[in-house]
Amino acid sequence: MIEDVSLMDIQDLPLLLPSTQGLGVHYLIFEAFSRFHLHPKIIGECSDISLLMDLVSSDFCASIVPETLLKRYKEYAIYAYKISSIMEMAAPVGLVWLKNHRLSNTAQKFIELFTNKAI
Repeated sequence: MIEDVSLMDIQDLPLLLPSTQGLGVHYLIFEAFSRFHLHPKIIGECSDISLLMDLVSSDFCASIVPETLLKRYKEYAIYAYKISSIMEMAAPVGLVWLKNHRLSNTAQKFIELFTNKAI
């Protein structure tokens, strides 16, 4: 069973943050710590997720990664903890598409579903 931890609980751990472009995790992590006026002990960034997981499993550091990465790299001998409050790591979500561009019926239905759930 995965235990919960708070950002305050992990702020003193040596953290190696993922910096892979497109993940958006890097900004999300900084923003969450900042929101709670916490000062994490960040020792660096790593764009190579396999290397990051190697360093975590060798007890060099800890990291914050999306849960989906844990499922992809499940062969690593690591402990996994959830950030306790979903609001601590929540980020606003947006939906964008090209102006003056015809959307498929499926895309239109998705937008309708998305906007109805967001309200």
